[in-house]
Amino acid sequence: MSVDSATAEQTPPVAVPAHRPVDAVTVGLPSLGLYSHAVRAPRDHQLVCVSGQLSVTPDGVSVGVGDFDTQMRTVLGNLRSVLASAGAAPTDLLKMTTYLVSADLIDDFYRVRETVFADWFPDGVFPGNTLLVVSRLVRPEFLIEIEALAVAPDSPGPATTGPGAPAQASTDA
Repeated sequence: MSVDSATAEQTPPVAVPAHRPVDAVTVGLPSLGLYSHAVRAPRDHQLVCVSGQLSVTPDGVSVGVGDFDTQMRTVLGNLRSVLASAGAAPTDLLKMTTYLVSADLIDDFYRVRETVFADWFPDGVFPGNTLLVVSRLVRPEFLIEIEALAVAPDSPGPATTGPGAPAQASTDA
């Protein structure tokens, strides 16, 4: 028996509630935090790619300059809003990539994430996450940026409004 198969046999699968469209795949490695090593999406869902979210208002004004907690909560709120606009929710997240501008922010990141994730993932099934420390983000006042991959249920047909939607026939007689 190989080491890989022995590990897989000893590790029980993670129970995922039926309403969760993602499946945390147990690989026999302990997670060092609130993340899953691998997450599998169901076939009847579409991939949602979320660009890096920053601590800004809808009109682009920076929020929480110099205040990491405010910036992280704003970034997560923006992420949640973008997911909702794509027909998804935090529980539909597959993976997050988090960028911090200083290793000194890691403990604060863990603290805020623990609080928010308790609300977002009460079942304890988390998306994958990669945490990177970088020298700077797009503007010097930003301390954190998060990009994500999520899934959303397949829509029954093409979009009915917005860019890419088919042209509506005129009903004028």
